[in-house]
Amino acid sequence: MHPRNPYSKPLDFLALASGFPLLNKFLLQTSERQYVIDFKDSDAQRCLTRALLKRDFEIELKLHEDRLCPPVHIFRSEKVDNTVEEPFVLIDIGTGASSIYPLLGCSIEPSWNFIGTDVDATSLDWASTNVSANRLSHRVSLELANSSGPIFKPLFDDLTLKQVVGFTMCNPPFYSNLEEVAESKQLKEYEPFAVCTGSENEMITAGGEVAFVKKMVVESLELRTRCRWYTSMLGKLSSVIKIVDFLKECEVSNYALTQFVQGTTRRWAIAWSFGLVRLDDAFSRFQSPSLQAWMPPPNNFVHNMPFVEPGDLFASTQSILSAIPGLSHKVKDSDRWTIVISSSGNTWSRAARRKAGSSNAQLSPDAALMMRCEISVSKDERHNAGPSSLILKGRWSWGSDRTLWDSFWHHLTRKLQDCFNTSTNAT
Repeated sequence: MHPRNPYSKPLDFLALASGFPLLNKFLLQTSERQYVIDFKDSDAQRCLTRALLKRDFEIELKLHEDRLCPPVHIFRSEKVDNTVEEPFVLIDIGTGASSIYPLLGCSIEPSWNFIGTDVDATSLDWASTNVSANRLSHRVSLELANSSGPIFKPLFDDLTLKQVVGFTMCNPPFYSNLEEVAESKQLKEYEPFAVCTGSENEMITAGGEVAFVKKMVVESLELRTRCRWYTSMLGKLSSVIKIVDFLKECEVSNYALTQFVQGTTRRWAIAWSFGLVRLDDAFSRFQSPSLQAWMPPPNNFVHNMPFVEPGDLFASTQSILSAIPGLSHKVKDSDRWTIVISSSGNTWSRAARRKAGSSNAQLSPDAALMMRCEISVSKDERHNAGPSSLILKGRWSWGSDRTLWDSFWHHLTRKLQDCFNTSTNAT
């Protein structure tokens, strides 16, 4: 569960109903004198969603009886890509009758604007009502899509977008037919905890979620940097594996995986980009034995430096960096123990030094930037070894050449190991 999730603790339904009286008629008292609702009652579900959105986000919502009732959870709004100019646009594919993500996004991030698309005209009519009721028509626009047309229609139409497109987001239909929906229910070990209120077009698409997201990937191969990050939710673990394999087939190497856990429900999300921003591992990877082979390569490295004083390690790191030609570095303004590094090419390897020595060749001051990274010194919290146990952290933050980053990191840590003549382990 995300650490910022406001629903990590059990809900106080009685307190919630005191601020949203319509919920009172759905309250049930348990044998422990606790108040709950019947999650298999679709009316109770809708009322609970409305109450939570009103209390926690000041969002007024009307929910259609035969459309999905969205579960309310925290909208992850960390700025994973700090190179995106603000304000910028997010595109919500299949925004639904509630238009829940645009409403939540606008509530949490004042600089964000949304385009919501859907193939269902009825859902868009309800979405328009909800957007207007929350006075967000100036920040959320809605477009009717064609199921036989491109998924990313707004991105193919340059005339509709005058701002930077930061992200696309999508919660695609999970299933390929009604039989698959029924089979999924039968495979559950226990009876479903809550009723599903979705319509067929919200739950079913030809080929299921894998086919839908593969089409997104194919379209993104043409659009490329028209959008910084393409993202989608996935409802099945097997789908994650198939989509990662497909990204690799398409030679898309800059991708990220995460998971969402709410109660007994587990979902996954995948993001991919044709840009040069590399995400911190905290955003792009997570612990999962089942998906270990499909995780993106790490962008973060750690090097153990025992029995070294912080000031000595930091000064030695700066000294080594200063000796590398064509490389610029500076201490980060917000963190005196972090160095920001920029490089226009490999000038540190033996082959590069031999080439430079034989030809007197040097990188031009105007050479294109090829890599940006951060190096920091911190206490090794993984070991209770006192202040002498330090780690050097490296994070690749920008670039397309992973071998360049790998080469630089190993050069730096090897030089530091020689400098302090200590046995260390790189991970």
